[in-house]
Amino acid sequence: MPLLSTDFHLYQVSWIFSQQNDTHCDLTLSTRRIATPQTITKITHLEYNRATHHAAEALNNLSDYNSSTPKVVAVLATADTLVYAAVFVGTLRAGLVPFFLSPAIAPTALVSLMQSTGSTRILTSLIISPRYTYLALACASRHSFPTLAQKPAIILSKPFGQTIAKSDVESDVYWYLHSSGSTGVPKAIPHTRRSFISWGDRDYIRLWRNDPVPPCLGNMALSLYNTLGIAAGIITPLMCGSTAAIFSPIVRGAQLLPYTPLPGAIIDHARRSKCDGIVGAPVLAHAWSQSADALKYLITLMFVFYAGSALLPKIGGYMASQGVPLVCSYGLTESGAFWI
Repeated sequence: MPLLSTDFHLYQVSWIFSQQNDTHCDLTLSTRRIATPQTITKITHLEYNRATHHAAEALNNLSDYNSSTPKVVAVLATADTLVYAAVFVGTLRAGLVPFFLSPAIAPTALVSLMQSTGSTRILTSLIISPRYTYLALACASRHSFPTLAQKPAIILSKPFGQTIAKSDVESDVYWYLHSSGSTGVPKAIPHTRRSFISWGDRDYIRLWRNDPVPPCLGNMALSLYNTLGIAAGIITPLMCGSTAAIFSPIVRGAQLLPYTPLPGAIIDHARRSKCDGIVGAPVLAHAWSQSADALKYLITLMFVFYAGSALLPKIGGYMASQGVPLVCSYGLTESGAFWI
């Protein structure tokens, strides 16, 4: 991985994706099957990258698409993490500005966020519109991820080839996130190319980048519409070569929902995926502290990383006394993590 610089027009997520080793394992999917309950599916960078091309091509087929104009596209859907990741990077590849929204957001807040960011369209589920379902299936289908169908991966014959607008202005908006709304109406938070450069050059990423075998992150609990999800789920694996363990995709229609990240299921999947650490919210630690089996597993990890809110001192102190390697990250939606 090249060292980052101030060449903002060069260091785009899609460009960095094209520089990766195609055989590197970016994602591991832990699945439950009756015949082979311990099955682990590995998604290589080749397949992951191909799926981002499919997402970009799907966006290219939408009406009034113009790759030279970076318009804001809001995404509101309940989808698998695998699909979210492919669509997020695919939107950037298509030269658009992604704005992923929490499915729990209120309608009035949704309208306010779209108006404040000038969103030109919204991609959502089949219940509201068929657009997003087409886009999601284009990314999560067996054609995009042959490994899910237990078929050899093939080279994408028609990659996304549109020329997108490039900029050397560090203040250009690259993607949007929104605040939780805990202190009022959720607010749209713009993240620039400078944000991407900063998030991809944190000290822990520099450390893991020089590690012969970067850690496997247990990202089963993460959502890609918040800061922690983008940082740990997309930028960290991309910039240091770590592998992200996620739940296997199960959404195949509008009536299906992705896995619920229950504390016990996360431990089970992390154990079978041989994760080196788990990333999540403090509420998970509260549940794990009550389970002897969970604590027995957690003490074998390199770290149990939490962010987003405070961990009760009584809970944290007890888990630390049992040998659980707790790591706290403090940051803001506006800035990302600035202390670990």
